[in-house]
Amino acid sequence: MILLTNFITQILSKSNMSSSKDYSLGSRVPTLDGTNYRLWAIQMGNFLRAKGLWQYTSAQITRPANPPDNATLAQAQTARDKQQEWDLKDDEAIGFIMLYVTPSLHDQQGNTAHRTWENLKSKFEKQGAANIYNDFQRLVNYRISGSKHPGIEIDNMDDHLMPMTLSFLNLLNV
Repeated sequence: MILLTNFITQILSKSNMSSSKDYSLGSRVPTLDGTNYRLWAIQMGNFLRAKGLWQYTSAQITRPANPPDNATLAQAQTARDKQQEWDLKDDEAIGFIMLYVTPSLHDQQGNTAHRTWENLKSKFEKQGAANIYNDFQRLVNYRISGSKHPGIEIDNMDDHLMPMTLSFLNLLNV
């Protein structure tokens, strides 16, 4: 776990995110292992929103079209620049998503952030009795250690409670 944390810290600092505030945003995102998809999706979605990358992941911002054949050199260059800017943002979103996915699930990576998100969603979003039971067990077995700040402990407990709340709302079709 320490090696993974050090690796993530190095990656984040290399992408102009060396401040502790930026790292703390990512520290709220659990690593997706397949059993925690609902919590991961909420936290990762919020993390990507905070980074200004959610619209690339949700396909609200799509890749700009190729310049038309009759475009001037300046128009063609502007179009290519916009495509390159989109590609960089989309790659950044893919990078963040895959940093918080266990290596055994890296085969779910797509060629865009949207495809990557949809691959993971289609694989893990389905709500089953086993998932609900696992969420319930995690909540019941959660213990406040007393060695951390109460706010952190309550946030951790809320992380266990959130999937149960979502399961309940899903069952009610709310």
